[in-house]
Amino acid sequence: MIIIKPTYTNRIKILREKEKLTQEEFIKKMNYGLSNTLLSGIENGKKPLSLKLALEIAQIFDVSLDWLYELKDDETDEASKTIISLRKIFKLYRDEATDNIAIRIDNNLLNFLLELAYADKIKTQTQMPEEAYKSWIVGIKEKYNQAIENNTEDEPVNYVLFSDEDFSKYLEKRLNEKLKQVRGLPSNLNHLT
Repeated sequence: MIIIKPTYTNRIKILREKEKLTQEEFIKKMNYGLSNTLLSGIENGKKPLSLKLALEIAQIFDVSLDWLYELKDDETDEASKTIISLRKIFKLYRDEATDNIAIRIDNNLLNFLLELAYADKIKTQTQMPEEAYKSWIVGIKEKYNQAIENNTEDEPVNYVLFSDEDFSKYLEKRLNEKLKQVRGLPSNLNHLT
């Protein structure tokens, strides 16, 4: 039989203060049934942090269990940092038609990314001076910030992520579906359907 020792940590208080939450606000974010007494006890090192509560905190605040249990000094591991960054700019979901991961971004962000990519391409192709490039990037960022400030968000654009192999299969399937819809196919195309 394995006995798990109670684990005491003050990282909950550090996290709560970093998020600028009162104890009551922190408790409201949790589904665990956390009370003021329990939270105070954990923060003051008088009560251990249960794994169930730690898992919920890690999920809600995107921190690692290693950090919560003071095994690492870094607040978030690399995977958590990546998740935080992606959630800020992309909405990830599973595309039902293909069962692949899909990304939803708004047109403002799409245009911003396209303009940045174009600026990088031109800089490389023309060996543009660094100062001119930096000035161009500042203009692109100002344009994006202005669009966000004005809340001129268009309909989101959806992208599905495919491997090369899956994309070929998807295109073949779609082509076959379209060919079946076409009436009066010439006899030399009938073998495709």
